[in-house]
Amino acid sequence: MKQGKLTFLDFLVFFSIFLMIIFFTALILQISLFGFDALQKLGLRLMFDEWNPPQEKYGIAPSLVASFFITGLALLMIVPPSLLVSIFLVFYAGLTLRNIIRIVIEALAGIPSVIFGAWGLFTLIPFMNNYLGSLVNNSIGKIFPFFKYYETYTGNVFVAALVVAIMILPILVFTQIEFLHSIPREYIEAALAVGATKWQMIKTVALPTNALGILAGMILGFGRAIGETMAITMVSGPTNPPTFPHGLFSSATPVTTLILINIGSLTPGFFEWSVLFAAALILLAVSAFSMFIAKLLVRYLISKEMIHVFPFTYRPTGRWAFIEEKAIIVLMLLASSIILMFFWVTGDIIVNGFWCIVKIGSQVFFETIRIEVTESGVAIFSGGLFNDIVGSVSISLLSVIIAFPIAFFTGVYMAEYARENTFTKILRFFLDILSSVPSVVFGVFGFAFFVITLRTLTGGVSLLSGGLVLAILILPYLARNIEEAIRTVPRNIREAVLALGGQRKHLIEVEFRQTLPLVLTAVLNGFLRSLSESAPVIFTAGPSNFIPTSLWEPVGNLAVRIYLLSFEYRIYGYSIEYAYAAAAIILILILISNSLTRVVSSYFAKYVVK
Repeated sequence: MKQGKLTFLDFLVFFSIFLMIIFFTALILQISLFGFDALQKLGLRLMFDEWNPPQEKYGIAPSLVASFFITGLALLMIVPPSLLVSIFLVFYAGLTLRNIIRIVIEALAGIPSVIFGAWGLFTLIPFMNNYLGSLVNNSIGKIFPFFKYYETYTGNVFVAALVVAIMILPILVFTQIEFLHSIPREYIEAALAVGATKWQMIKTVALPTNALGILAGMILGFGRAIGETMAITMVSGPTNPPTFPHGLFSSATPVTTLILINIGSLTPGFFEWSVLFAAALILLAVSAFSMFIAKLLVRYLISKEMIHVFPFTYRPTGRWAFIEEKAIIVLMLLASSIILMFFWVTGDIIVNGFWCIVKIGSQVFFETIRIEVTESGVAIFSGGLFNDIVGSVSISLLSVIIAFPIAFFTGVYMAEYARENTFTKILRFFLDILSSVPSVVFGVFGFAFFVITLRTLTGGVSLLSGGLVLAILILPYLARNIEEAIRTVPRNIREAVLALGGQRKHLIEVEFRQTLPLVLTAVLNGFLRSLSESAPVIFTAGPSNFIPTSLWEPVGNLAVRIYLLSFEYRIYGYSIEYAYAAAAIILILILISNSLTRVVSSYFAKYVVK
């Protein structure tokens, strides 16, 4: 293709790349700038000291231990069943059952973390208090203090780990499926040809061949789990000041929770403010390192062409081989039943949410929420969630409107303009790092950059600030998906456009039409991601009990409202009813949007040239 003078299209592409670099650089510099004072003065004490501000001790050691403890326990809970589910889907399940399980797991991935937090707070914790607690204390808790159960209404390490385990299940399953599908077919056929059962082939060929890929999935799950904010805050029983967790059912205050519950009450410039930004920088570093290690493992796995085989000495034959095969199938089916958690979570929220909506009345959709004082002097919630519904949709739409043009032209650059060189590899790596950054870090960055530094332009806490930070949050996802979509365009279509004398702009126009189903799916998923987020929004956009009349005013949000009603405002009457109602509404919005994504993608797919 001939290269002429710089066109307007070229300008848009390079300007988008420039903005991506600016956003990433601003995120690093802003958090580092605010956290530098604490890093300089405390040094390693920040990592190993306790948190006790009255004694001028600002160490995050208790919170770090809590974060790693909860994350490690969550992985221990979920890795074995997720691997069994993945193996079952790839090697055993029929097409219909495979599609059903995949759809359910995809739906599970779309549930906002604040919904899991509300479910854990309203359903799981009372269940454990009523049934599991006494059982544990009358058995293993008597012998080992580590397992002693402490009744609480705000959660503990075990509940937090269980909730996080369910949340990271989709990441583990889909990553493991991808690597299991990458096994060369000849390896599988060779193992079966020499008389191995399907399970013997899996344990001696499939698993060892992709052991590093499975490990990479675990590391990605670790990066996702350790950055979880809202759900963990709602069910970990956080204390202030944080304490080291001393048992499986003790309270904990992870790093993300420490940041969330403290940063909003501090004045910028205070030393404790700097400590919290330093903690956010540590979270960012941990997430980036996790992504880097996972990518190294994947690259190493791809570069290896030799087959690895576990030297199992026990290889049953005949009847015992048949029994072993059937036993592992039973285990896989039992592990697959974990998808029932989706129906437990969604069913509990929707049923109770509808009941609460009926109890509140139609005003829940037509009025704004407010606090009223009854004649007896009791403060209760009244009104409805109309402002939060409008606010959620508004801020999500704004984030997509801001992010899509930048993401589209970034994807075009990586697919059409750039050759494979150091710059493009660094750019993709930065995008992958941004996609793995915990949402609370985006919230901290948005608070520092848009609310504090650019207050005169954004209005401080406002719809615009929230839309901007959510746009940056979904940018990496959109850009990478658009790049991959463009790369799926058949080579013969590209060659036909160029052969007819088409220029680059004509090629990109054809590619856009060709990839429209995939692009629309990415955009709708980006909208869903924005709709589900609460940590960045609570720092930058609200909450608010009024519908904004401009971009520079605070805005309500359903996800934030659920957190506040469930966790901070429980002292007010009807807070739980309104929390359930908000959770049901946002869950229904997400399920409808998910279905819409499939319908739109299928509709436009018929216009794609094969």
